[in-house]
Amino acid sequence: MSFENNTWFEGYCNYCSNYGHMKRDCRKFLREKPQTSQNTSQEDGETMVSLSSDVCLVTHGEQECLHVGTHDVEWVIDTAASFHATPHQNLFTTYKSGDFGAVKMGNTSFSKIVGIGDVHIITNVGCALVLKDVRHVPDLRLNLISGTALDQQGYLNRFKEGTWKLSKGSLVVVRDHICGTLYKTHAKLCHLSLNAVEEEISPNLWHRRLGHLSVKGLTTLAKKEVISMGKGVALDSCEHCLFGKQYKVSFSSTKKNHTELLSLVHSDVCGPIEEESLGGSRYFVTFIDDASRKVWAYCLNRKDQVFDRFKSFHAMVERETGKKLKCLRSDNGGEYTSREFSAYCAAYGIRHEKTVPRTPQHNGVAERMNQTIMEKVRCMLSLAKLPKPFWGEAVLTACYLINRSPSVPLNFEVPEKKW
Repeated sequence: MSFENNTWFEGYCNYCSNYGHMKRDCRKFLREKPQTSQNTSQEDGETMVSLSSDVCLVTHGEQECLHVGTHDVEWVIDTAASFHATPHQNLFTTYKSGDFGAVKMGNTSFSKIVGIGDVHIITNVGCALVLKDVRHVPDLRLNLISGTALDQQGYLNRFKEGTWKLSKGSLVVVRDHICGTLYKTHAKLCHLSLNAVEEEISPNLWHRRLGHLSVKGLTTLAKKEVISMGKGVALDSCEHCLFGKQYKVSFSSTKKNHTELLSLVHSDVCGPIEEESLGGSRYFVTFIDDASRKVWAYCLNRKDQVFDRFKSFHAMVERETGKKLKCLRSDNGGEYTSREFSAYCAAYGIRHEKTVPRTPQHNGVAERMNQTIMEKVRCMLSLAKLPKPFWGEAVLTACYLINRSPSVPLNFEVPEKKW
């Protein structure tokens, strides 16, 4: 296909949407072109985008913008723009809808700014860049990066010999070149963050995010406005919970919780795990404060490492709270009954309560906590389809989530808050 000017245009026609020519060379447009005044023809040749407050965003000819307005990964750098703008809502990481003014287009019509938010992108050199307060203009045909806005964020723009470099200090964030008469760059959405949605997050997603938390726990967090989710939405049946939370009926308990931090700490060792963790561990030990129900976990290569982990735990919690550890309750395992363990407890005035052999119900708090942790580990690994050696990382994640989830013994208070 050839045209009168004998040039081949790399882009799409704005009139017939075919590839390889511009609107002014389009045969369909030339056949159907109405008789218009000189002023109208002049408007067809130029696309202007400006704020209703007379602040100009961008001005350029149609030839320059046709091939940059159809790809949401392509951005045009405009040093005259007062802010970033895009027609694509799916690019936003954070988003707030509303009436934020209007943009005057080249045909004298006005397009509303319907939203504002941040866009996280990965530049062509692999750096993460956050575009702040990007305007959402659905009728805009291209994505704009404002040089002024970047300057306000502390970035340095350099334009020289057809190249553009954006830097911050000694770090080069973007490096690209001119295309036609426009400086452009290609970027990808940052996969480390979720794109923004206006709808409330479903209970099923919160259930998975919080390590397969129960319905009652989710309801409690929603009532406290810790999380936001739709009302009256039932939790779907979770096959990973059915797989990971099977257990024997628990022992009944009638004891009351302590109210003072570190007045009683429960401990138990779980293992051996059938496969080694990524760090070579086969066991983990937990310490649970009875008053706050906060849990700490340490992965172990061998059971005899319990004593070293207990000393580290002891020093940490006493410095965090300013209180003294008074009592430790554990089973009668050899890792707790060594001479050095007993001597250490005696030296620091820690009463060591040991349960009767083969009666795990006497150490029920620690036993149940280890069971809860392993339930979450199995559910998370099953959902993520991760191999079993990731159990060590899953244990630490489970403890982090438990400490920030409602606890039944605390009347659905959060352990981290009580601590």
